[in-house]
Amino acid sequence: MNPRYHDTTNESANLDKYESKAEKQEDVILRFMRSQKSGVSPEDVHKAVFADDTPLTSVRRAMTNLTRDGLIIKTDKKKDGIYGRPVGTWIAPMKPTQLGLWESIESEFEES
Repeated sequence: MNPRYHDTTNESANLDKYESKAEKQEDVILRFMRSQKSGVSPEDVHKAVFADDTPLTSVRRAMTNLTRDGLIIKTDKKKDGIYGRPVGTWIAPMKPTQLGLWESIESEFEES
């Protein structure tokens, strides 16, 4: 099993709690991404789904884990980010069998 929380500060006493919280964040993000018709950035997800007290880095970590697990796919599209630099976008395929077809899925949504 891949870890959801990346313990970089040796928090073994609270690891189960942090792991559970990270898993819940991923579930919320995945549900949100499945409702979107075009690629979204971590900043888009953060703004739409979480309160200001949730770090943007937690959203990035969750999206990295979801990408690693094949549940979302990073596109080659970028958009302007909040810090004045381009940021990548991700999309959630409708069905796992569509993982290889994400480019055609994204282009269909952009044409609508």
